[in-house]
Amino acid sequence: MALVRKVPLKKLDPPVKTFHDFAIALTSMVTKAGHNCDEIHIVFDTYREDSIKNGERERRGKSKEMVVLDVISPNQNVPVVLENFWSSSISKTAFQAFYVEWLTTNYQGHSKPPSGPTSITLSSGDTDVFVCLLYHITVNWRDLGLKELWLVRNSGVRRSILPLHDICLALGDELTKCLPALHALTGCDTTSKISTKLAALNAVRIPENSSLILNFDSPQLTENAIQLAETFLVKCLKPSTDLKTFDDLRHAAFDSNALKMDFERTTCTSTNARKHIHRGHHQQQLWVQAPFRDATSIMNAENYGFVRLGSSLIPEFVISKPEGLPDPCTCGKCARKNGCPCRVAGIKCCKYCKCKGGDCCKNPITE
Repeated sequence: MALVRKVPLKKLDPPVKTFHDFAIALTSMVTKAGHNCDEIHIVFDTYREDSIKNGERERRGKSKEMVVLDVISPNQNVPVVLENFWSSSISKTAFQAFYVEWLTTNYQGHSKPPSGPTSITLSSGDTDVFVCLLYHITVNWRDLGLKELWLVRNSGVRRSILPLHDICLALGDELTKCLPALHALTGCDTTSKISTKLAALNAVRIPENSSLILNFDSPQLTENAIQLAETFLVKCLKPSTDLKTFDDLRHAAFDSNALKMDFERTTCTSTNARKHIHRGHHQQQLWVQAPFRDATSIMNAENYGFVRLGSSLIPEFVISKPEGLPDPCTCGKCARKNGCPCRVAGIKCCKYCKCKGGDCCKNPITE
């Protein structure tokens, strides 16, 4: 759908006014791009009602007045503000149905018996597609006789053609096999950002780190796989550390006084990191199993870190600070009976208090 939105409607002559005009312009762009190919396959996105990506789509279109069309006819005028039209999954699904019917009626192509191609060129600007293609040519398609896989990427006025078969050879099979896990765990459309892609790539190039997520593409998410994935994310955030969990990172941050006791700024807890890892595994399985079966039919997102809110699936988070838990005191020696929050609450001072619960602490409960 991203390529459909790149059709330069305002620059065409004659101008595009109806969806019939739109279909002609889109077909011209597609056939021009594939003029050296024996076959052209047009693949659309799927917009499921219970998709985990719906929450992200709604967020993107939240401030726009969406134009919703559930049926589109050839003579129907194209909306003036197309961004409002594309913000609606219903409208995009309707356009797909219209275009398929339009092609069947208006475009006279030819077909040939299916065969196993040795060279394929795809056009997509989606990072998810880029990662998945690298994975599948390494793990699945190379053994089926596919020798060349090219990806055409358009970014603004820039256009690049990437030889994915050569990129896989340069990266090596082990690193390439880790890419879907790396992408899902460090942040994509359906998972939160943790660290950066560059930091993750630097981490995964170290053999002992790549082994942490090498088998993350297994259909079964084991407790050991969760622990290893958490350690990998810790390595992405802090490459030189020997720590293994997000709770360890939180403790280290507090001990070094690098951060104040601010639950909004600190690293998330291991509990929430594990929820994130479940979501990352769910998304990765959708990518890994896509050529073979519909993984959504066997993987319930609500078992992988998502909760249902109405018709939407949203990430599940666990509140890291229990309600009523007092903040560490900042009163120094804690000598004032009614001035020290810890004394008032009847609890000991701890190492996160200003007194650090040490010898200078005058809280009698600590003593």
